Amino acid sequence: MKATWFRLMASVMVLAALPTLAYAQATPEVGVVTTLQGQATVARASATSALPLKFRDSIFEKDRINTGEKSIVKVLMGGRAIVHRP
Repeated sequence: MKATWFRLMASVMVLAALPTLAYAQATPEVGVVTTLQGQATVARASATSALPLKFRDSIFEKDRINTGEKSIVKVLMGGRAIVHRP
């Protein structure tokens, strides 16, 4: 009887956690940095502060790129379009 109760409670807990696990999956990459001259940062939705941007960094859906003075960033989006940020 105790084993059955334990299995039932364990199953309920696993089922309750499934939506949370699916939500925690990473957002897909939408682009990649192909050119970086100067200084740039990326503000990610998951980070508390801006991070330095590097060549070949992944760009995700809600990222914001900020460039320094006289800096250039080019991002290849979807393998087809290049977005240029002076």
